[in-house]
Amino acid sequence: MEHIARILIEESKADNADDALLVFYAFADKTSEKDVSCKRDGHYGQIILEDEDHFDSYSMRTLVKGKGVCNQIAAEILGLCKGVGIPAKFKKYKRGHGYIDAWTDISDWIHIGYSEGIIAKPDSDIFHRFIEYSIRDIIKNSDTEYVLVKKIDRMLEKTSEDMQKYEFGDDSVYPIMISIIDKFIEDNYTDNTLENPSMHFLKELCCDAGTFLHNTELIAPCGQLR
Repeated sequence: MEHIARILIEESKADNADDALLVFYAFADKTSEKDVSCKRDGHYGQIILEDEDHFDSYSMRTLVKGKGVCNQIAAEILGLCKGVGIPAKFKKYKRGHGYIDAWTDISDWIHIGYSEGIIAKPDSDIFHRFIEYSIRDIIKNSDTEYVLVKKIDRMLEKTSEDMQKYEFGDDSVYPIMISIIDKFIEDNYTDNTLENPSMHFLKELCCDAGTFLHNTELIAPCGQLR
């Protein structure tokens, strides 16, 4: 995995450990079909390998096959981290869910899992950038504004739950995420198309969450971003 990790860093021009972790997560995320498990002897039993599986190491299975469950995807990211010397360890939540914790001098401990994404201190740059990564992905894969709102609402709800579950924050992370999205939209989108969504979905989202946009001056008379 060392060679793959170094190629990813070189191509992305990542120049610190936080950048590398974002690249590794995005690589695993975009090259894996989630929840495609191999056969097991019982729920927690041994993996039953097919004939074509025997050349495959556990850490390479997700990369080679382009599919895997949480443990396999975590193993892939762990291998990439170890390949470039980023301290990381494989962990389990209640025997079932596998993820990794990685350490960087910039952000301290960073949690990476296939279902929760990247979790770190709410004021860390890597957490902000992961929220932006998630929003870009949601916008790209949303056919209507209604779907967009629902997906973002669910992402915020789940991220807030995961932050508390893994002891990275409390309820105060929700308005922090709203402000990240607000700033991201202000900086990147200027018209009222699906590719460049208006403030309407943010207004609806904030109303659903029982909060308010902290900067109403962003809304132009036509309902578009300034």
